[in-house]
Amino acid sequence: MGKKSPYGAIIETYNMIKASEASDLKDLWLELIDERIKCYSETSDYSLRLNNCRKYYIFKILITAREQIKSAPSIGAFMRCVRDCPLAFSLCNGELAVEAIEADCRDIEALCVEVCLDKYWRGNTLEDFSE
Repeated sequence: MGKKSPYGAIIETYNMIKASEASDLKDLWLELIDERIKCYSETSDYSLRLNNCRKYYIFKILITAREQIKSAPSIGAFMRCVRDCPLAFSLCNGELAVEAIEADCRDIEALCVEVCLDKYWRGNTLEDFSE
C-alpha cells in the first residue's frame, strides 16, 4: 500500500518544482524553452518533436550548463531529469486551464531545469562519483 503511483510521484515532483527558486541562469533557460515551444508549434509530427525539438532542447541545456556551472555533473541523470521538464510546462497549462498564462508555465519549466541542476549538477565534486 505505501507505494506511490507514478502519477502521484509526478504531482509530488511538480509541487516541489513550483516551490523552488530560480537562479541567475533563468533567462538562459527561458530562451531555450522559447526555442522548444517554437519548434513544437512548427512540428506536428510527434516523433519529429522528440527526435528533433526535444533532443536539441536537451543538448542546448547541457551545453549552457557546462558553460555556466563549474562542478562535476552526473550527466546521465541530469539529462533524464531535463528530458521531463516540458511535462512541467504541460502540467502548468492544465492546472491553470482557461486563465493559463504561457509566461507562468515557461517559468515552471525553467524551475524544473533548476531542480535538475540542483539534484544532479550543482555542488557535486569528482569524489561524489568515485564510488
